[in-house]
Amino acid sequence: MKISPASKREASEITRLHYTSEVQGLLGKLSKKTLEQNFYAPILENDSNVCLVAKDKANVVGFIFFRQNVSEIEFNLPTKNLRLILNLMTVVIRNPFITLVVVNVLFAEKRALNYLRSRNMHAGELQILIVDKAAQNQGIGRDLLNALQDLNHPGGILVKTQSKRAMEFYQRNGFRLIFHSRVLFSNIFVLLKGVED
Repeated sequence: MKISPASKREASEITRLHYTSEVQGLLGKLSKKTLEQNFYAPILENDSNVCLVAKDKANVVGFIFFRQNVSEIEFNLPTKNLRLILNLMTVVIRNPFITLVVVNVLFAEKRALNYLRSRNMHAGELQILIVDKAAQNQGIGRDLLNALQDLNHPGGILVKTQSKRAMEFYQRNGFRLIFHSRVLFSNIFVLLKGVED
């Protein structure tokens, strides 16, 4: 298994993995073309992000996407991308449950930022970690986390997840739960690694 930085030409494979995974979320409601061309391709060109891919021979079987600095509340969307923003707004308007999730994400981001600021901590945010279903339970997710940690990122690594299974995975890999955010039927677990209280 080879882990390396992702390139723009791998946006198509990353998009395919996103669509075949169990963690599609709000982005998985977009068309594949919009997700690839208006989300992943621009993000892979941005130096403030880190995207690592795990390859088995020539195929991408997993990837991790990391925003290096959590200093303000933001969805990490490529800027000046009207098509992506309009598509996301349409998805949110059509699905009231997703609206609750978005509100909860914003609330959790604000709480996480306040938590870090009150302790004078610096952290980056692990935004997406996906491993192909056929390659799960082989340590690829752990290897991607370790490769990210090996980049000597100063400070901590923050992660938000709606999945209890994912929360348990992160806890097994050294993250600690700092709070659980609930907005009606939407649950978000916020975990942190690499920063001591």
